[in-house]
Amino acid sequence: MSLNWREIHSVLEELHLNGSYIQRIVQPDFSRLVLELYRPGKAFQVVVVLRPGVVRMHRIQNAIKKPKTQQRFASLLASRLKGARIVSAYQYDRERIVRLAFTRADERGLLWIRLWSGAANVVLTTENNIIIDAYFRRPKRNEISGGQFELPAPSLAVLSERFAKTEAFRRRSLDASGAATADGAGGDGGAGGDDGADRGDAGNTSENRFLEAWYAELDSAPLKEGADATRAGAERRLEELQTELIRRRNKAEERLNSTADYTQLTRQADTIMGNQHLVQTGAAELVTEDNQGNALRIPLDPHLPPYATAEKLYERAKRLRATAEHAGKELAIVSKEEERLRAYAVELTQGNVPSELQTNTKSEQRSGSATEDQRPGLRFFSGDFVILVGRNARENDGLLRRYVRGNDTWLHARDYPGGYVFIKQQPGKSVPLEVLIDAGNLAVHYSKARGEQTVELYYTQVKHLRRAKHGALGLVIPTQEKNLRVRFDSERLQKLLSSTR
Repeated sequence: MSLNWREIHSVLEELHLNGSYIQRIVQPDFSRLVLELYRPGKAFQVVVVLRPGVVRMHRIQNAIKKPKTQQRFASLLASRLKGARIVSAYQYDRERIVRLAFTRADERGLLWIRLWSGAANVVLTTENNIIIDAYFRRPKRNEISGGQFELPAPSLAVLSERFAKTEAFRRRSLDASGAATADGAGGDGGAGGDDGADRGDAGNTSENRFLEAWYAELDSAPLKEGADATRAGAERRLEELQTELIRRRNKAEERLNSTADYTQLTRQADTIMGNQHLVQTGAAELVTEDNQGNALRIPLDPHLPPYATAEKLYERAKRLRATAEHAGKELAIVSKEEERLRAYAVELTQGNVPSELQTNTKSEQRSGSATEDQRPGLRFFSGDFVILVGRNARENDGLLRRYVRGNDTWLHARDYPGGYVFIKQQPGKSVPLEVLIDAGNLAVHYSKARGEQTVELYYTQVKHLRRAKHGALGLVIPTQEKNLRVRFDSERLQKLLSSTR
């Protein structure tokens, strides 16, 4: 049910893209790309759908929900095409391929939209067809950055066969109520106006309005039932995971940037230790020279001897260095997870649903009531056991008050601030060691110990926790606790993170 080349030709005739400006680029999901365009006196949107079976390109009037975060390719297009002017837009050699030539300032390039059901893609290239990037990176087709975008060169026999089929082409139409039907009159009619007005022949609307109506029911189908519902759920799950990765990356980069001066602190401490004899009692700064002979001023605490100030600087530099190392490890983990999610996105666009993104029956049964939906913190699954995680004092306290019971198991990283982890008790079952280790990895991940290879934890049942009198929100004192040493396991952690609800 994808578009044939005649329909694409009609769509382009109606759109009048030449001279339009690209105001915004949005990728609402893993199979659609929306170009928000403007030409003097008129703003409009064009959608490109790359989902197998319904591949198409046309103008839309109904608003599309904007995503919380932009996907990789949409972000790249926004950086290259936002504000660009479309110099020319035409259909390549009667193929289901659209070529958009654009210019912005001194930059020129091409955007190729290939509407083949089995190999749909959007490719950004230079004027010489050198690929900058592609919606779907396909190494086997050489559709990767730096590759050469290859265009088909059909033989005369193929063209003859195509033209023969064109003679029998019958355009789909809308019935009197506006619903799409497949028994419309032959021929595609003349090109409609760019505002989607009627063509003038009874019962037929412009190609763009017709296509939007025709595919409206197909676009909503993934939300109904069957395999499409599984796919839609997987897409939502993938978007959630990507949003979480963006948050983690931003936080890690912020921590890394905040620790950039730890080497300078170490140098200052070294200078103080080597020049203590120059410091007078009660001095507020040390004045000396650096290796290049430039004046160097280092603040001192007038109430402490110089060596004490240096020790403080050494200690602060040590903490910042540890934070920088942890942030670097976190960024490495995030990069690896981003690669994994990109692979999942490619699978989804090809019609496959990765098992890691599927929601099984047990998970659906655990989804809970409206009250459960208001539960603070995060929920993970380890086998048949549910693991709850509070990420801050408010969530810790909320889980303790309303969502855990006396026989549930509580874990916390020893000597590190962090969230509370609870393993919900299963009737008649003790907590297996594997579940305990899973919970331990989560306790490390959601604490200041994140990035350490081996961490000590303690655990006990919730009924053995005592609230600290006049203590901070959520603060508890454990009794009858046991020790648990956890070695960081990245694969185990990734599997748990993909099970969150």
